[in-house]
Amino acid sequence: MKPWIFLLLLFSPLFGETNWTAAEILLQGREMRERPEVAVNQAGTVLLAWCEPDKNCITSATYHFIQDKWSDPAPITFNTGTPSALSLIIQDSGEGFAAWVEGEKNHLHVAKFDSKLASWTEVYTITQDVDTHFPMVLSGDQKGNAMILWKRWNGFESTIQASYFSGAEEAWSQPVDLSKIGFDCEHPQFAFDEQGNGLAVWSATLSQDKGKEKAHQTIEGAYFRKNENAWNPTASLSELWKNFAFQDPSIAFDEENNALVVWKRQNLSSSESTVQAMRYLSKENKWTNAKDLSREHAAYHVRLSKGGRYCFVVWCQTDDERQCKSLVGRIYDSQEKVWEEITPLVADVEEVSFLHLTTDGKGNATLAYNRRGVLEICQFEKEEWLPPTPIMEIKHEEGVAMGGDSLGNTLLAWGSEGTLFYSVGDFLLPPKKLMGQKIYNSFPAKTIIQGKLHWEKTTSPGAVGYIIRRDGKIIAQLPTSYTEFMDYKCPKGRAVYSVTTLNENNLESYPSRATIR
Repeated sequence: MKPWIFLLLLFSPLFGETNWTAAEILLQGREMRERPEVAVNQAGTVLLAWCEPDKNCITSATYHFIQDKWSDPAPITFNTGTPSALSLIIQDSGEGFAAWVEGEKNHLHVAKFDSKLASWTEVYTITQDVDTHFPMVLSGDQKGNAMILWKRWNGFESTIQASYFSGAEEAWSQPVDLSKIGFDCEHPQFAFDEQGNGLAVWSATLSQDKGKEKAHQTIEGAYFRKNENAWNPTASLSELWKNFAFQDPSIAFDEENNALVVWKRQNLSSSESTVQAMRYLSKENKWTNAKDLSREHAAYHVRLSKGGRYCFVVWCQTDDERQCKSLVGRIYDSQEKVWEEITPLVADVEEVSFLHLTTDGKGNATLAYNRRGVLEICQFEKEEWLPPTPIMEIKHEEGVAMGGDSLGNTLLAWGSEGTLFYSVGDFLLPPKKLMGQKIYNSFPAKTIIQGKLHWEKTTSPGAVGYIIRRDGKIIAQLPTSYTEFMDYKCPKGRAVYSVTTLNENNLESYPSRATIR
Protein backbone atom coordinates (compact mmCIF):
# COMPACT_ATOMS: atom_id res chain seq x y z
CA MET A 1 0.00 0.00 0.00
CA LYS A 2 1.26 3.47 -0.83
CA PRO A 3 2.18 5.52 2.29
CA TRP A 4 -0.27 8.35 1.54
CA ILE A 5 -3.18 5.92 1.22
CA PHE A 6 -2.22 4.34 4.56
CA LEU A 7 -2.21 7.75 6.25
CA LEU A 8 -5.61 8.66 4.81
CA LEU A 9 -7.07 5.41 6.06
CA LEU A 10 -5.38 5.74 9.43
CA PHE A 11 -6.60 9.27 10.06
CA SER A 12 -9.96 8.93 8.32
CA PRO A 13 -12.70 10.99 10.03
CA LEU A 14 -14.97 7.94 10.14
CA PHE A 15 -15.34 6.28 13.54
CA GLY A 16 -16.84 2.96 14.63
CA GLU A 17 -18.26 0.16 12.54
CA THR A 18 -20.17 1.52 9.59
CA ASN A 19 -20.79 0.69 5.97
CA TRP A 20 -20.02 4.20 4.80
CA THR A 21 -17.01 4.89 2.61
CA ALA A 22 -14.42 7.41 3.67
CA ALA A 23 -15.14 10.89 2.37
CA GLU A 24 -13.84 11.52 -1.13
CA ILE A 25 -13.42 14.88 -2.82
CA LEU A 26 -15.58 15.69 -5.81
CA LEU A 27 -14.89 19.37 -6.22
CA GLN A 28 -12.15 21.53 -4.81
CA GLY A 29 -11.06 25.14 -5.01
CA ARG A 30 -14.36 26.62 -6.18
CA GLU A 31 -16.74 28.81 -4.27
CA MET A 32 -20.15 27.22 -3.62
CA ARG A 33 -22.69 29.64 -2.25
CA GLU A 34 -25.41 27.05 -1.67
CA ARG A 35 -25.51 23.43 -0.69
CA PRO A 36 -25.41 20.74 -3.38
CA GLU A 37 -28.56 18.95 -4.44
CA VAL A 38 -28.78 15.16 -4.74
CA ALA A 39 -31.49 13.12 -6.45
CA VAL A 40 -31.49 9.29 -6.63
CA ASN A 41 -33.85 7.05 -8.60
CA GLN A 42 -34.87 3.49 -7.74
CA ALA A 43 -32.35 2.01 -10.19
CA GLY A 44 -29.40 3.52 -8.32
CA THR A 45 -28.53 6.45 -10.59
CA VAL A 46 -27.50 9.61 -8.75
CA LEU A 47 -27.85 13.13 -10.13
CA LEU A 48 -25.78 15.74 -8.31
CA ALA A 49 -25.83 19.49 -9.02
CA TRP A 50 -24.33 22.55 -7.40
CA CYS A 51 -24.21 26.32 -7.93
CA GLU A 52 -20.98 28.20 -8.63
CA PRO A 53 -21.88 31.85 -8.20
CA ASP A 54 -18.36 33.02 -9.04
CA LYS A 55 -18.95 31.71 -12.56
CA ASN A 56 -22.72 32.32 -12.56
CA CYS A 57 -23.25 28.69 -13.46
CA ILE A 58 -24.85 25.44 -12.31
CA THR A 59 -22.88 22.23 -12.83
CA SER A 60 -24.01 18.60 -12.56
CA ALA A 61 -22.57 15.09 -12.54
CA THR A 62 -24.03 11.58 -12.45
CA TYR A 63 -23.03 8.53 -10.43
CA HIS A 64 -24.20 4.90 -10.31
CA PHE A 65 -23.87 2.72 -7.24
CA ILE A 66 -23.11 -0.48 -9.20
CA GLN A 67 -20.48 1.10 -11.46
CA ASP A 68 -19.10 3.22 -8.58
CA LYS A 69 -18.05 5.88 -11.07
CA TRP A 70 -18.74 9.57 -11.56
CA SER A 71 -19.34 11.10 -14.96
CA ASP A 72 -17.53 14.18 -16.15
CA PRO A 73 -19.31 17.37 -15.04
CA ALA A 74 -21.81 18.95 -17.40
CA PRO A 75 -23.03 22.55 -17.31
CA ILE A 76 -26.74 23.17 -16.87
CA THR A 77 -26.45 26.93 -17.31
CA PHE A 78 -23.70 29.53 -17.03
CA ASN A 79 -23.08 33.28 -17.31
CA THR A 80 -26.74 34.19 -17.60
CA GLY A 81 -27.25 35.46 -14.04
CA THR A 82 -26.46 34.45 -10.49
CA PRO A 83 -28.34 31.18 -9.75
CA SER A 84 -29.89 30.31 -6.38
CA ALA A 85 -32.60 28.15 -4.78
CA LEU A 86 -31.59 25.08 -6.80
CA SER A 87 -33.95 22.09 -6.78
CA LEU A 88 -33.30 18.70 -8.41
CA ILE A 89 -35.12 15.41 -9.18
CA ILE A 90 -34.38 12.24 -11.19
CA GLN A 91 -36.91 9.67 -12.41
CA ASP A 92 -36.57 5.89 -12.80
CA SER A 93 -36.11 6.35 -16.55
CA GLY A 94 -32.91 8.27 -15.80
CA GLU A 95 -34.31 11.61 -16.92
CA GLY A 96 -34.16 14.46 -14.47
CA PHE A 97 -35.18 18.07 -13.90
CA ALA A 98 -33.45 21.06 -12.34
CA ALA A 99 -35.15 24.29 -11.30
CA TRP A 100 -33.68 27.52 -9.96
CA VAL A 101 -34.15 31.27 -9.77
CA GLU A 102 -31.68 33.55 -11.45
CA GLY A 103 -30.47 37.12 -11.37
CA GLU A 104 -31.85 40.19 -9.65
CA LYS A 105 -35.26 39.70 -11.27
CA ASN A 106 -35.59 36.19 -9.82
CA HIS A 107 -36.76 34.57 -13.04
CA LEU A 108 -37.78 30.94 -12.53
CA HIS A 109 -35.96 28.53 -14.88
CA VAL A 110 -36.09 24.78 -15.49
CA ALA A 111 -34.01 22.35 -17.54
CA LYS A 112 -34.45 18.65 -18.33
CA PHE A 113 -31.69 16.03 -18.14
CA ASP A 114 -31.67 13.64 -21.12
CA SER A 115 -30.30 10.31 -19.85
CA LYS A 116 -29.66 8.96 -23.37
CA LEU A 117 -27.51 11.93 -24.35
CA ALA A 118 -26.21 12.46 -20.81
CA SER A 119 -26.75 16.19 -21.27
CA TRP A 120 -29.18 18.96 -20.37
CA THR A 121 -31.80 20.44 -22.66
CA GLU A 122 -32.15 24.13 -23.33
CA VAL A 123 -33.20 26.18 -20.34
CA TYR A 124 -36.92 27.02 -20.21
CA THR A 125 -38.13 30.14 -18.40
CA ILE A 126 -41.41 29.60 -16.55
CA THR A 127 -41.81 33.15 -15.23
CA GLN A 128 -40.44 36.40 -16.62
CA ASP A 129 -41.73 39.02 -14.20
CA VAL A 130 -39.82 40.58 -11.33
CA ASP A 131 -41.61 38.91 -8.44
CA THR A 132 -39.97 36.64 -5.88
CA HIS A 133 -40.29 32.99 -6.84
CA PHE A 134 -38.84 31.06 -3.94
CA PRO A 135 -39.00 28.93 -1.91
CA MET A 136 -40.08 26.47 -4.57
CA VAL A 137 -40.79 22.74 -4.73
CA LEU A 138 -39.92 20.43 -7.65
CA SER A 139 -41.39 16.92 -7.83
CA GLY A 140 -41.70 14.19 -10.45
CA ASP A 141 -43.62 10.97 -10.98
CA GLN A 142 -42.29 7.81 -12.65
CA LYS A 143 -43.94 8.44 -16.02
CA GLY A 144 -41.91 11.43 -17.13
CA ASN A 145 -44.17 14.12 -15.65
CA ALA A 146 -43.12 16.84 -13.21
CA MET A 147 -44.63 19.59 -11.09
CA ILE A 148 -43.13 22.78 -9.71
CA LEU A 149 -44.66 25.06 -7.06
CA TRP A 150 -43.40 28.45 -5.94
CA LYS A 151 -44.34 31.48 -3.88
CA ARG A 152 -45.12 34.64 -5.85
CA TRP A 153 -45.56 38.17 -4.55
CA ASN A 154 -48.31 39.96 -6.52
CA GLY A 155 -47.85 43.35 -4.87
CA PHE A 156 -50.40 42.74 -2.12
CA GLU A 157 -49.87 39.19 -0.85
CA SER A 158 -47.85 36.05 -1.52
CA THR A 159 -49.68 33.45 -3.58
CA ILE A 160 -48.85 29.84 -4.47
CA GLN A 161 -48.49 29.04 -8.16
CA ALA A 162 -47.81 25.79 -10.02
CA SER A 163 -46.76 24.58 -13.45
CA TYR A 164 -47.11 20.98 -14.74
CA PHE A 165 -44.73 19.26 -17.17
CA SER A 166 -46.39 16.69 -19.40
CA GLY A 167 -43.96 13.98 -20.46
CA ALA A 168 -46.20 13.05 -23.38
CA GLU A 169 -46.28 16.61 -24.73
CA GLU A 170 -42.77 17.58 -23.56
CA ALA A 171 -44.08 20.96 -22.42
CA TRP A 172 -44.68 22.99 -19.27
CA SER A 173 -48.14 24.40 -18.61
CA GLN A 174 -48.85 28.05 -17.95
CA PRO A 175 -48.66 28.99 -14.25
CA VAL A 176 -51.91 28.59 -12.28
CA ASP A 177 -52.87 30.10 -8.92
CA LEU A 178 -53.63 27.55 -6.20
CA SER A 179 -54.17 29.73 -3.13
CA LYS A 180 -57.22 31.78 -2.20
CA ILE A 181 -57.53 35.53 -2.51
CA GLY A 182 -57.16 37.27 0.84
CA PHE A 183 -54.45 34.98 2.19
CA ASP A 184 -50.70 35.49 2.37
CA CYS A 185 -49.11 32.09 1.71
CA GLU A 186 -45.76 30.39 2.25
CA HIS A 187 -44.11 26.97 2.89
CA PRO A 188 -45.47 25.19 -0.24
CA GLN A 189 -45.03 21.41 -0.55
CA PHE A 190 -46.09 18.89 -3.20
CA ALA A 191 -45.87 15.13 -3.81
CA PHE A 192 -47.06 12.73 -6.53
CA ASP A 193 -48.77 9.42 -5.85
CA GLU A 194 -48.15 6.26 -7.91
CA GLN A 195 -50.94 7.12 -10.36
CA GLY A 196 -49.54 10.54 -11.26
CA ASN A 197 -52.01 12.50 -9.16
CA GLY A 198 -50.63 14.81 -6.49
CA LEU A 199 -51.27 16.84 -3.36
CA ALA A 200 -50.08 20.36 -2.55
CA VAL A 201 -50.20 22.01 0.89
CA TRP A 202 -49.06 25.39 2.22
CA SER A 203 -49.55 27.67 5.21
CA ALA A 204 -51.92 30.62 4.80
CA THR A 205 -52.32 33.78 6.88
CA LEU A 206 -55.16 36.25 6.56
CA SER A 207 -53.71 39.11 4.51
CA GLN A 208 -55.32 41.68 6.81
CA ASP A 209 -53.35 40.15 9.73
CA LYS A 210 -49.98 40.15 7.96
CA GLY A 211 -47.33 41.68 10.20
CA LYS A 212 -49.48 41.48 13.31
CA GLU A 213 -48.19 39.68 16.36
CA LYS A 214 -51.37 37.64 16.61
CA ALA A 215 -52.47 36.58 13.14
CA HIS A 216 -55.07 34.08 11.96
CA GLN A 217 -53.31 31.21 10.18
CA THR A 218 -54.17 27.78 8.77
CA ILE A 219 -52.91 25.15 6.31
CA GLU A 220 -54.57 24.91 2.91
CA GLY A 221 -54.37 22.19 0.27
CA ALA A 222 -55.18 21.35 -3.36
CA TYR A 223 -55.34 17.98 -5.13
CA PHE A 224 -54.09 17.55 -8.70
CA ARG A 225 -55.93 15.02 -10.88
CA LYS A 226 -53.82 13.92 -13.82
CA ASN A 227 -56.66 12.68 -16.04
CA GLU A 228 -58.45 16.01 -15.75
CA ASN A 229 -55.22 18.06 -15.74
CA ALA A 230 -56.89 20.19 -13.10
CA TRP A 231 -56.55 21.23 -9.45
CA ASN A 232 -59.34 20.70 -6.92
CA PRO A 233 -59.17 22.60 -3.62
CA THR A 234 -59.34 20.45 -0.50
CA ALA A 235 -60.84 21.41 2.82
CA SER A 236 -58.51 23.29 5.17
CA LEU A 237 -56.28 21.03 7.20
CA SER A 238 -56.95 23.00 10.36
CA GLU A 239 -59.17 25.70 11.74
CA LEU A 240 -58.24 29.34 11.19
CA TRP A 241 -56.24 29.57 14.41
CA LYS A 242 -55.29 32.87 16.00
CA ASN A 243 -51.91 33.15 17.69
CA PHE A 244 -50.56 29.99 16.00
CA ALA A 245 -48.12 29.55 13.12
CA PHE A 246 -47.84 26.51 10.84
CA GLN A 247 -44.43 25.60 9.40
CA ASP A 248 -42.36 22.82 7.78
CA PRO A 249 -45.19 20.86 6.07
CA SER A 250 -44.16 17.56 4.42
CA ILE A 251 -46.10 15.00 2.34
CA ALA A 252 -45.76 11.24 1.75
CA PHE A 253 -48.16 8.90 -0.11
CA ASP A 254 -48.88 5.31 0.95
CA GLU A 255 -49.64 2.25 -1.21
CA GLU A 256 -53.34 3.16 -1.36
CA ASN A 257 -52.50 6.64 -2.71
CA ASN A 258 -53.59 8.34 0.50
CA ALA A 259 -51.32 11.10 1.79
CA LEU A 260 -49.72 11.66 5.16
CA VAL A 261 -49.03 15.33 5.93
CA VAL A 262 -46.83 16.41 8.84
CA TRP A 263 -46.18 19.96 10.07
CA LYS A 264 -45.13 22.01 13.09
CA ARG A 265 -47.69 24.14 14.94
CA GLN A 266 -46.06 27.01 16.83
CA ASN A 267 -47.77 28.76 19.74
CA LEU A 268 -46.83 32.41 19.28
CA SER A 269 -47.63 33.23 22.93
CA SER A 270 -45.08 30.76 24.30
CA SER A 271 -42.05 28.74 23.27
CA GLU A 272 -44.13 25.59 22.91
CA SER A 273 -44.65 23.93 19.53
CA THR A 274 -46.01 20.55 18.55
CA VAL A 275 -45.57 18.19 15.62
CA GLN A 276 -48.91 17.26 14.07
CA ALA A 277 -49.98 14.79 11.39
CA MET A 278 -53.07 14.29 9.29
CA ARG A 279 -54.05 11.83 6.53
CA TYR A 280 -55.73 12.83 3.27
CA LEU A 281 -58.07 10.21 1.75
CA SER A 282 -57.85 11.02 -1.95
CA LYS A 283 -60.89 9.04 -3.15
CA GLU A 284 -63.13 10.70 -0.60
CA ASN A 285 -61.45 14.12 -0.74
CA LYS A 286 -61.46 14.02 3.04
CA TRP A 287 -59.02 14.83 5.84
CA THR A 288 -58.79 12.74 9.00
CA ASN A 289 -58.46 14.39 12.41
CA ALA A 290 -55.08 15.88 13.30
CA LYS A 291 -52.85 13.86 15.62
CA ASP A 292 -50.22 15.31 17.97
CA LEU A 293 -46.95 13.41 17.51
CA SER A 294 -44.72 15.28 19.96
CA ARG A 295 -44.94 15.92 23.67
CA GLU A 296 -45.15 19.34 25.31
CA HIS A 297 -41.79 20.68 24.21
CA ALA A 298 -40.56 23.00 21.50
CA ALA A 299 -40.05 21.18 18.19
CA TYR A 300 -37.97 22.32 15.21
CA HIS A 301 -36.70 21.05 11.86
CA VAL A 302 -39.57 18.61 11.28
CA ARG A 303 -38.71 16.09 8.53
CA LEU A 304 -40.78 13.36 6.84
CA SER A 305 -39.66 10.62 4.43
CA LYS A 306 -41.22 7.31 3.33
CA GLY A 307 -39.21 4.14 2.78
CA GLY A 308 -41.00 0.86 2.08
CA ARG A 309 -43.98 0.52 4.39
CA TYR A 310 -42.66 3.05 6.93
CA CYS A 311 -43.06 6.80 7.12
CA PHE A 312 -40.29 8.30 9.26
CA VAL A 313 -40.88 11.59 11.09
CA VAL A 314 -37.89 13.17 12.84
CA TRP A 315 -37.55 16.49 14.64
CA CYS A 316 -35.41 18.45 17.08
CA GLN A 317 -36.90 18.67 20.57
CA THR A 318 -36.07 21.03 23.41
CA ASP A 319 -37.58 23.21 26.10
CA ASP A 320 -35.21 26.03 25.14
CA GLU A 321 -36.10 27.89 21.95
CA ARG A 322 -32.48 28.79 21.23
CA GLN A 323 -30.91 25.35 21.46
CA CYS A 324 -31.81 21.83 20.38
CA LYS A 325 -31.30 19.26 23.14
CA SER A 326 -32.10 16.01 21.33
CA LEU A 327 -33.29 14.40 18.10
CA VAL A 328 -36.36 12.18 18.34
CA GLY A 329 -38.59 10.41 15.85
CA ARG A 330 -41.74 8.40 15.27
CA ILE A 331 -42.57 5.79 12.63
CA TYR A 332 -45.94 5.38 10.91
CA ASP A 333 -46.68 1.90 9.53
CA SER A 334 -48.65 2.61 6.36
CA GLN A 335 -49.91 -0.99 6.13
CA GLU A 336 -51.06 -1.36 9.73
CA LYS A 337 -52.13 2.31 9.94
CA VAL A 338 -50.54 2.75 13.37
CA TRP A 339 -47.97 5.09 14.92
CA GLU A 340 -45.09 3.78 17.01
CA GLU A 341 -44.09 5.57 20.18
CA ILE A 342 -41.53 8.40 20.24
CA THR A 343 -37.98 7.07 19.94
CA PRO A 344 -34.97 9.04 21.24
CA LEU A 345 -32.33 9.10 18.48
CA VAL A 346 -29.48 11.44 19.43
CA ALA A 347 -29.07 13.12 22.82
CA ASP A 348 -27.25 16.33 23.72
CA VAL A 349 -26.84 17.75 20.24
CA GLU A 350 -26.95 21.43 21.26
CA GLU A 351 -27.82 23.77 18.38
CA VAL A 352 -28.57 22.10 15.01
CA SER A 353 -28.28 24.25 11.89
CA PHE A 354 -29.42 21.56 9.47
CA LEU A 355 -31.27 18.25 9.57
CA HIS A 356 -31.77 16.00 6.53
CA LEU A 357 -33.70 12.73 6.30
CA THR A 358 -33.77 10.26 3.40
CA THR A 359 -35.04 6.70 2.91
CA ASP A 360 -34.50 3.84 0.48
CA GLY A 361 -36.78 1.17 -0.94
CA LYS A 362 -35.79 -1.38 1.71
CA GLY A 363 -37.30 0.52 4.62
CA ASN A 364 -33.99 1.97 5.81
CA ALA A 365 -33.57 5.61 6.80
CA THR A 366 -30.57 7.91 7.12
CA LEU A 367 -30.55 11.08 9.18
CA ALA A 368 -27.74 13.65 8.69
CA TYR A 369 -27.12 16.60 11.02
CA ASN A 370 -24.33 18.62 12.63
CA ARG A 371 -23.30 18.22 16.26
CA ARG A 372 -20.62 20.55 17.64
CA GLY A 373 -19.11 21.17 14.22
CA VAL A 374 -19.13 17.52 13.11
CA LEU A 375 -21.28 16.03 10.35
CA GLU A 376 -22.97 12.91 11.76
CA ILE A 377 -25.44 10.33 10.53
CA CYS A 378 -27.94 8.16 12.36
CA GLN A 379 -29.35 5.14 10.50
CA PHE A 380 -32.47 3.00 10.80
CA GLU A 381 -31.63 -0.53 9.67
CA LYS A 382 -33.12 -3.94 10.38
CA GLU A 383 -36.05 -2.49 12.32
CA GLU A 384 -33.98 -0.37 14.72
CA TRP A 385 -32.14 2.92 14.99
CA LEU A 386 -28.35 2.50 15.19
CA PRO A 387 -25.94 4.66 17.24
CA PRO A 388 -24.73 7.90 15.58
CA THR A 389 -21.69 7.77 13.29
CA PRO A 390 -19.39 10.81 12.88
CA ILE A 391 -18.43 11.47 9.25
CA MET A 392 -16.25 14.57 9.14
CA GLU A 393 -15.55 17.85 10.87
CA ILE A 394 -17.15 20.74 9.00
CA LYS A 395 -15.92 24.18 9.99
CA HIS A 396 -18.11 26.09 7.53
CA GLU A 397 -21.13 24.00 6.65
CA GLU A 398 -22.32 24.77 3.13
CA GLY A 399 -25.06 22.19 3.00
CA VAL A 400 -25.83 18.49 2.95
CA ALA A 401 -27.95 16.48 0.53
CA MET A 402 -28.83 12.78 0.42
CA GLY A 403 -30.74 10.22 -1.60
CA GLY A 404 -31.39 6.45 -1.61
CA ASP A 405 -32.36 3.81 -4.20
CA SER A 406 -34.57 0.70 -4.04
CA LEU A 407 -31.68 -1.64 -3.18
CA GLY A 408 -30.65 0.04 0.05
CA ASN A 409 -27.83 2.28 -1.21
CA THR A 410 -27.55 5.88 -0.03
CA LEU A 411 -25.31 8.71 -1.20
CA LEU A 412 -24.42 11.66 1.02
CA ALA A 413 -22.89 14.85 -0.40
CA TRP A 414 -21.87 17.99 1.44
CA GLY A 415 -19.83 21.12 1.03
CA SER A 416 -17.26 22.50 3.44
CA GLU A 417 -14.93 25.47 2.92
CA GLY A 418 -15.37 25.46 -0.86
CA THR A 419 -14.85 21.70 -1.28
CA LEU A 420 -17.56 19.21 -2.30
CA PHE A 421 -17.36 15.80 -0.60
CA TYR A 422 -19.35 12.60 -0.96
CA SER A 423 -19.70 9.29 0.87
CA VAL A 424 -21.62 6.16 -0.09
CA GLY A 425 -23.62 4.11 2.40
CA ASP A 426 -24.04 0.56 1.09
CA PHE A 427 -26.30 -1.58 3.25
CA LEU A 428 -25.73 -4.75 1.18
CA LEU A 429 -22.01 -4.82 0.37
CA PRO A 430 -18.97 -4.62 2.68
CA PRO A 431 -17.31 -1.23 3.21
CA LYS A 432 -15.34 0.16 0.29
CA LYS A 433 -11.77 1.40 0.61
CA LEU A 434 -10.56 4.93 0.05
CA MET A 435 -9.05 4.97 -3.45
CA GLY A 436 -7.82 8.54 -3.52
CA GLN A 437 -9.23 11.87 -4.55
CA LYS A 438 -11.13 12.93 -7.61
CA ILE A 439 -11.04 16.60 -8.51
CA TYR A 440 -13.34 18.24 -11.04
CA ASN A 441 -11.77 21.09 -12.95
CA SER A 442 -13.87 23.84 -14.49
CA PHE A 443 -14.80 23.65 -18.14
CA PRO A 444 -13.35 26.17 -20.61
CA ALA A 445 -15.83 28.93 -21.37
CA LYS A 446 -14.94 32.03 -23.35
CA THR A 447 -16.76 35.29 -23.96
CA ILE A 448 -16.84 36.27 -27.63
CA ILE A 449 -18.18 39.37 -29.35
CA GLN A 450 -17.33 38.27 -32.87
CA GLY A 451 -14.72 35.90 -34.28
CA LYS A 452 -13.80 32.20 -34.27
CA LEU A 453 -13.67 29.70 -31.45
CA HIS A 454 -10.52 27.56 -31.69
CA TRP A 455 -9.60 24.46 -29.72
CA GLU A 456 -7.08 21.66 -29.92
CA LYS A 457 -8.17 18.31 -31.32
CA THR A 458 -8.95 15.70 -28.69
CA THR A 459 -6.63 12.75 -28.18
CA SER A 460 -9.24 10.57 -26.48
CA PRO A 461 -9.57 7.22 -28.35
CA GLY A 462 -13.30 7.02 -27.63
CA ALA A 463 -14.19 10.53 -28.87
CA VAL A 464 -16.76 10.74 -31.68
CA GLY A 465 -17.45 14.46 -31.90
CA TYR A 466 -17.58 17.93 -30.40
CA ILE A 467 -20.52 19.88 -28.97
CA ILE A 468 -20.52 23.68 -29.05
CA ARG A 469 -22.77 25.65 -26.71
CA ARG A 470 -23.68 29.33 -26.85
CA ASP A 471 -24.89 30.65 -23.48
CA GLY A 472 -25.52 27.07 -22.40
CA LYS A 473 -27.53 26.08 -25.51
CA ILE A 474 -26.26 23.57 -28.06
CA ILE A 475 -25.73 25.29 -31.42
CA ALA A 476 -23.45 22.81 -33.24
CA GLN A 477 -22.26 19.20 -33.17
CA LEU A 478 -19.14 18.45 -35.20
CA PRO A 479 -17.31 15.17 -35.94
CA THR A 480 -13.78 14.65 -34.64
CA SER A 481 -12.58 14.07 -38.21
CA TYR A 482 -13.32 17.67 -39.19
CA THR A 483 -9.77 19.11 -39.08
CA GLU A 484 -6.59 18.81 -37.03
CA PHE A 485 -7.32 22.15 -35.33
CA MET A 486 -10.96 22.99 -34.91
CA ASP A 487 -12.40 26.41 -35.81
CA TYR A 488 -15.99 27.56 -35.52
CA LYS A 489 -17.27 30.89 -36.78
CA CYS A 490 -19.34 32.51 -34.05
CA PRO A 491 -22.53 34.47 -34.74
CA LYS A 492 -22.54 38.18 -34.05
CA GLY A 493 -23.36 39.32 -30.55
CA ARG A 494 -21.74 38.96 -27.17
CA ALA A 495 -22.09 35.45 -25.76
CA VAL A 496 -20.32 32.74 -23.79
CA TYR A 497 -19.17 29.61 -25.62
CA SER A 498 -17.99 26.23 -24.42
CA VAL A 499 -16.66 23.19 -26.26
CA THR A 500 -17.08 19.61 -25.06
CA THR A 501 -15.88 16.28 -26.42
CA LEU A 502 -18.55 13.63 -26.97
CA ASN A 503 -17.46 9.99 -26.57
CA GLU A 504 -19.03 6.81 -27.88
CA ASN A 505 -21.08 6.38 -24.71
CA ASN A 506 -22.74 9.77 -25.24
CA LEU A 507 -20.85 11.27 -22.28
CA GLU A 508 -19.17 14.64 -22.46
CA SER A 509 -15.72 15.70 -21.30
CA TYR A 510 -13.92 19.00 -21.60
CA PRO A 511 -10.87 19.60 -23.86
CA SER A 512 -8.16 22.03 -22.83
CA ARG A 513 -6.80 25.25 -24.30
CA ALA A 514 -9.94 26.60 -25.98
CA THR A 515 -9.04 30.02 -27.38
CA ILE A 516 -10.60 32.87 -29.32
CA ARG A 517 -9.41 34.30 -32.63
